[in-house]
Amino acid sequence: MNHNGWAFGDDAPMTARLTTAFAFTAAAGLSILFTIVWLLSDGLSADISLGGLIAPLMLGVFIAVAGAVYDVTLRRLPFAWMCVVVAVSVLALALVGAAIFELTTDQRYSLSSFVFLIGVPVYGALAWAVFALWPAPKKQEPRLFGPGEDRGDWREEFIRAARVRGDLTDKRIEALADDAYARAEAAHRSVGEECGDPVRYARSLPKDRATAAKRKLYFQLALVVLAGIVLTLNLGGEAKSAFGTGALILWLAIFVVGSLSSFFLWRKAKREQEGEAERPVD
Repeated sequence: MNHNGWAFGDDAPMTARLTTAFAFTAAAGLSILFTIVWLLSDGLSADISLGGLIAPLMLGVFIAVAGAVYDVTLRRLPFAWMCVVVAVSVLALALVGAAIFELTTDQRYSLSSFVFLIGVPVYGALAWAVFALWPAPKKQEPRLFGPGEDRGDWREEFIRAARVRGDLTDKRIEALADDAYARAEAAHRSVGEECGDPVRYARSLPKDRATAAKRKLYFQLALVVLAGIVLTLNLGGEAKSAFGTGALILWLAIFVVGSLSSFFLWRKAKREQEGEAERPVD
């Protein structure tokens, strides 16, 4: 999501403005999903608690906050540490959500399942209001690195931009940074003069398809584990819903299929890159 519109981009970090707007947008979409779920499980009329009514908004906020944490840590931390921080934040958000839900489920109301649809225009209007009333931050112009610039500044910005790509390991990023400085030294020029803007230079590098596919595989496997844990807890509980259990099994099956697909894509990308590396250069 850029600073003035609705499209995500590498140069548009998840600011507080975008996070808030995204939370309301997600809540609007989740309101439709909750309507469908309640219609399938309880029909046209259902006993809904206050926690159930605000669940789309809570989930929207949690998704937006988790996305913002991911965006911030991706730019500043190595991939492994980023995963740890995001996992801890998701766990903390889940605990907070469970506590709020527990406090708001005592009183139930007999309402139509279509009551959740009220949230679609309400949350949509709030998302629009955020963009209309919350001033967008000024877009920063890219820095120009000349002979007098601190060598560390170029390296730090390059590493940050390379991490955002998501397809380069930290070891590879460090090697690319060293290579840029070596090229500049060999040409008797500053690294800024030799390679230009660090962000643009990072984006111009060839994509590491194998690393990107492997990280996607890890993410899918994490979702499989999470779905398995939730399903196990659901089956071990006293009050089991056939609809809820079926939905969790479907969730697990979808992630298993996604993991298998990601595995084969990773193997394919790895073989292709190995073949390109072994191919003789004319």
